[in-house]
Amino acid sequence: VSQAPGETNTSNNVVASTSTMNLLPAPPDVSAVSITGPGIVARNTTFQATRDIASVGGPISGGFIAYEILLSVNKTNEQASAVDIGSYNTTTLGALPVNVLVPGTVAAGNYYYVLRCLPPIGELVTTNNVIASTSQFSVVVNPPTITTIAPNNGPAAGGTTVTITGQNYLGTVTVTFNGAAATQVTPTSTTQLTC
Repeated sequence: VSQAPGETNTSNNVVASTSTMNLLPAPPDVSAVSITGPGIVARNTTFQATRDIASVGGPISGGFIAYEILLSVNKTNEQASAVDIGSYNTTTLGALPVNVLVPGTVAAGNYYYVLRCLPPIGELVTTNNVIASTSQFSVVVNPPTITTIAPNNGPAAGGTTVTITGQNYLGTVTVTFNGAAATQVTPTSTTQLTC
């Protein structure tokens, strides 16, 4: 307290606390800054996206940030309209390229990329943990391809079980031999079928 006019004894103008005060660090605050990727991606393929994450608060428990990349039809991370296509842990902030796999089960169509940072322990405000790309991109279906057919010959009357190896054997697959439809076409994986 400042000395009052005419005050001669100022020894009692200052009082100090008898206890100590600990300052706590600021709570963590993770921010999803941006997410970008190619304009067209094919199902069942890996592509590279660039995500940008910032931490503007206190230290993060465990030292790493957990985040997910989603495909969304309406720029949200709601479970009904978004598909999780990658979960990651990082200690690197800023813009970073990441490899992302588009599952073969994703429907062809137009989507937005969504970056969702999972709240670290102690984070109080999570409104900046999600961001969507500013423009849509397209998921397309790759046509089936054939690498090998075994055996590569048989009787004209048919009756030989054939194994076909290639890629993108998803959903209903039809096979014809010289214009005749094969029977009992059975995909055993996305890369092999028998008929």
